[in-house]
Amino acid sequence: MKSPVALISADASHQTWIQNVLSAHPSFAIIGVGETIIQAYPMGQRDAPTPLIVVDLSCPEAVHTPFWAESHLAWPEARYVAITKPTINEAVLSAALHAGVHCYLTWADPPETLIQAVYAAQRGERFYSSPALILAVTRLTQRWASSMLVGALEIDMETRQVKRAGQAIELTPTEWGLLARLARNYGRPVSAEELWQAVWHINPSTGTAAQLKNSIKRLRKKIEPDPEHPRYILTTRGYGYSLTRSVEDGEKEN
Repeated sequence: MKSPVALISADASHQTWIQNVLSAHPSFAIIGVGETIIQAYPMGQRDAPTPLIVVDLSCPEAVHTPFWAESHLAWPEARYVAITKPTINEAVLSAALHAGVHCYLTWADPPETLIQAVYAAQRGERFYSSPALILAVTRLTQRWASSMLVGALEIDMETRQVKRAGQAIELTPTEWGLLARLARNYGRPVSAEELWQAVWHINPSTGTAAQLKNSIKRLRKKIEPDPEHPRYILTTRGYGYSLTRSVEDGEKEN
């Protein structure tokens, strides 16, 4: 039986290249192609087996949480292969890593590299096609171990210090707990249940949606340039919250 593969790319030539490579292999069946996961794998097909998803990181939305959240909410167990430009964009790579993508190649690689990456993803292994990718991933993960930069928001996980545009922000223990949990899952929606357990250490059924919403609201007032139009803490309706840079985020790092 062939393994189902969905392709996400906004570039027609990239779509054709991926389709040609995988369609020529006896182990894979292309089940959908589109610029988003909804286009590539419509809701009507979602009783089918979870596909392996090949993502073109040159998609404009690949750096933003909704792009990845759409897939994670539909298929929590999906595995990914990401194809990036030979000149690696760290912001895009960071978003993919935080979304749980562990197999990477570049558009400069030969066709057989894509096959190798897909097999590695199926086995749950890590795959990097070049020393440059290994170096970029290592640099990012080392940086996240102690601190991270999200737009103009700087979060130091060791000292629990938070700054925006260089200005220190004082957070309560609860506010820090929320921000830290979201930061550790950057780019992924964190469920309300997980936040209740991780921050308040209580059974989720004990808390209310209004209490969590108010806590998030207070945190947004401190870290967001415009709390009514949040750039960093975004809501995934009916599920929870995520830390990211929104599509409209124009705030620059100093």
